[in-house]
Amino acid sequence: MRVTRADVARRAGVSPALVSYVLNPGMRPVAPATRDRILQAINELGYRPNAVAQSLRGGTTRSIGVLVPDLANPYFAELTKALEDAAFLQNHLIYMGSTERDPEREARYLQSFADRGVDAFILSDMVTEVSREHLASLETPILFYGLLPAPGWMSVVVDPSPGIREAAQHLHELGHRRTAVVGGSEDDADADRRVRAWCEAVGELGMDEPVVLRRPYTREGGLSGGQELLALGAPPTAILAASDVQGLGVLAAASRRGLRVPEDLSVVSIDGTLLAAYAQPPLTSVDQPLDLMAREAVGLVLDVAAGSDDGGAPRSIDLPTSFTIRSSTAGDPLPPT
Repeated sequence: MRVTRADVARRAGVSPALVSYVLNPGMRPVAPATRDRILQAINELGYRPNAVAQSLRGGTTRSIGVLVPDLANPYFAELTKALEDAAFLQNHLIYMGSTERDPEREARYLQSFADRGVDAFILSDMVTEVSREHLASLETPILFYGLLPAPGWMSVVVDPSPGIREAAQHLHELGHRRTAVVGGSEDDADADRRVRAWCEAVGELGMDEPVVLRRPYTREGGLSGGQELLALGAPPTAILAASDVQGLGVLAAASRRGLRVPEDLSVVSIDGTLLAAYAQPPLTSVDQPLDLMAREAVGLVLDVAAGSDDGGAPRSIDLPTSFTIRSSTAGDPLPPT
């Protein structure tokens, strides 16, 4: 049976109103001895206040609903951890859901967050249009994060181009001309942007037009893409994997073919998670600023929730990628003659 405020009042020998005063500091002073007696009753009974009911009185549940498409992907796992840390510093906790890119699962999580009265939503830009229509009917502040702007919504957007241009320049200086890309799925707009940025970067440097394969952001996707590319009559000397997870798959494809990385093949990945840093060999990577993304997203959405934003059109914060050289890249083993 659920413990109520009245149960606490009976155990402490006080009125329910006094219990409310203790649970909501500032409403009215309570004598220290009475306060201690009420807190003891709360602990003995295991009473937990109803967060939504408190929000009706105080205007906030001090919670944020966070939705990611795939928590098994280290990028989303690390970003969620960064969001949790940023929210905690602002005295907020997060409710988290992983949609597995399932629209029905996504809708259920969003409704659950709304029922809990979250102060704000922070969502991946992969959220479906149906869910966006539902969200538009809510008064709760909503922010989208990812590689694509969300017109009409607050967003934190990461531009892959700066880091990708550095990666292309790095491979060019090492002597590579024949490159390839294992991109995300065909219907993935994020992947489109990464692939397009790479093609533009190598084109500007006068390198060969890259071979592009589209595969899911999984180890298996990287493995199958890498195997197909390395079986070509003129295989690439360097491969860009559009995610760190795919990068692991490309490393496995090289190993199965008896190729050494970086002596026989250079590999670059995008995201810059710990997975890249601890791969064998560690992956040279285009890095997304996860901690900064999280701080900017939480700060902006809570400013709006508190009414301290200056209003006007929904704000979009643009952040650049960076580039980290590790052990997975070296000079072209077959330099042009």
